Amino acid sequence: MDEYFHFGFLNVKWSWVMIAFSAAFSFCVMYFRLIRHRDAKTILNLLLNGAMIGVLTWKLSYILIHPLVSIHSPITILYFHGGSIGLIFGGLVSACYCFYFVKRYRLEAIPLLYGALTWGLSFFFFYELMSYFLHLSVNHLLLAFSFLAITAFLFTKKLYNFSALIASVLVLAFIYPIVDRFAGAHEKPPVAIATTGIGQGNLAPDFTLTTLQGKKVTLSDFKGKTVFLNLWASWCGPCRAEMPEMERFYKNYGGKKVEIVAVNLTSSDSTQNAADFAKENGITFPVLLDKNGRVGEMYKAFTIPTTYVIDQKGKIKHKYIGPMSYETMKSFLD
Repeated sequence: MDEYFHFGFLNVKWSWVMIAFSAAFSFCVMYFRLIRHRDAKTILNLLLNGAMIGVLTWKLSYILIHPLVSIHSPITILYFHGGSIGLIFGGLVSACYCFYFVKRYRLEAIPLLYGALTWGLSFFFFYELMSYFLHLSVNHLLLAFSFLAITAFLFTKKLYNFSALIASVLVLAFIYPIVDRFAGAHEKPPVAIATTGIGQGNLAPDFTLTTLQGKKVTLSDFKGKTVFLNLWASWCGPCRAEMPEMERFYKNYGGKKVEIVAVNLTSSDSTQNAADFAKENGITFPVLLDKNGRVGEMYKAFTIPTTYVIDQKGKIKHKYIGPMSYETMKSFLD
C-alpha cells in the first residue's frame, strides 16, 4: 500500500494519521487507568506537559546538534528535528521536568511512572495494530499483541506495585528484540514487478537531461548505485531547507554506491535561480534541468520536494514527499 493518500490537494502520510490516532487512543487508556487516583488530574497534566516539552526539545535540539547549518540556513529548523540523539535529549528534559514537579508538589512517583508506561505501551499497541492492517505484516501483529499483553498485565496490578512496573519494563526489553527478529525472519519478500512505472517495485522511468554544467546525464547511467532522485525548485521553501541536509549526506555517502540526482523543475523555475542556489549552498551532486517539465510530469511531482529512492537494479524502493533529513536518507540505506 502507498505511504501517502490524497486529502483534497494535500498528500497526507499514513504514519502521521496513525501517530495522531495512537496518541489520542493511548491518552484515553492512561486516563482510564489513573482516573480513580486522588492526584489523577495533577498527574495527567504533568505527563501531558512533560510530553509536549519533550517533543518541543526534540524538535529544537536540531539547533544544538547542527548549529552551523541552522545559522547558514535557518529554515531547516522549521522542517527538521534532532533525530535519535534529540529524542534522547528530549526524553531526559521531559523526565527532569516531571521529577522536579513530583518533588515540588510531593506527588507519588510510582503512579506517575505507571501512567507514563501505560501511555507508551498502549500507544505502540495501537500503532503496531494499524501498521498490521496497512502492511499486513506478521511483525507488526506480534508486536501489537506483545504490547497489549504487557498493558493488560499492568491493568491487573495496583498503582503502587513497583515490582510489577519493573517486571513489565524487563519483559518488554527482553521480548521486543526476540519478536522483532522472529517475525522479520519469517517475512516473505515482496514479489518483484518488472514493469516501468512510479510505484514501489516498478522500474524507474528512464530519462536524459542536461546538468548545470551542460553535461547530458541519463538516469540509467547510475544502475548499480542507490539513487535518490529528488525533484525540486529554488522557490520552494522545503526544498531549500533539505538541500544542506542532502549535501551533508552526499559528502559522507556519495560515490560508488550512492548517488543523488537533483532534478530542478526548470519549467516553473529558471536556470539562473537553480545555478545561484546550487552555488550558494555548495551543492556538489548533479543538478539536472527539466526545462520542458517532462520529467516532473513523468514522476507526478505535484507536491515538492518529492524524492524517489531507486535501488541498484533500477527499481523504486520508496517515495518520500517533503523535505528529507540526513537521518531519513541514511535510514533508506539500511
